[in-house]
Amino acid sequence: MAAPVPILEQLCVTTAIIGLLAIGGKTIDSLYEMNTSPGRDTAILNKALQEVKQCRSSVHILYKNFSLLEAGQLPYPDRATWISTDDLIATLTDTVLAITDLQEAIEPIELCQGLAARITACNEHSQRLTSLSTRIRWHNLTMNMMMTILKCPGEQDAQNSRLGLERRMTRLLSSNSDIALRMR
Repeated sequence: MAAPVPILEQLCVTTAIIGLLAIGGKTIDSLYEMNTSPGRDTAILNKALQEVKQCRSSVHILYKNFSLLEAGQLPYPDRATWISTDDLIATLTDTVLAITDLQEAIEPIELCQGLAARITACNEHSQRLTSLSTRIRWHNLTMNMMMTILKCPGEQDAQNSRLGLERRMTRLLSSNSDIALRMR
């Protein structure tokens, strides 16, 4: 069985998860309220809503898996050592930042009165919204790799997820100097 994670690190992970669930819920509510009549012209809002919902769900499931690990109830507890605490914290931190950035990006759209103004605002902000949705999706897939490592009965699938996770973390830390500095 893997050594228990020190309390300080648990607090960082727990804080990030709670923050993700909170900001994710707020963002979902905002996107849903803005897009009460979804259509082709506001598809970017639908995409953002879908990505945040999926990400929030993955965060919740990941939290449950780590709780099961802590309770000694996962079938492959030794695999937890394949996921470094720093990688988990970096992923969760950048996910919080991405969802926070998305929340900020939709604020001007929220202020629009009427569907025509909202459509225009969606078009004006589509590149940023698309980029943030993609970033959130990327982190969602990273968390899914972590869950595959922890729970997948197939050793080869778990190993593939381990390698994929290592590549993703290298990419995240080399492309995001703020996160890399926080991790030092």
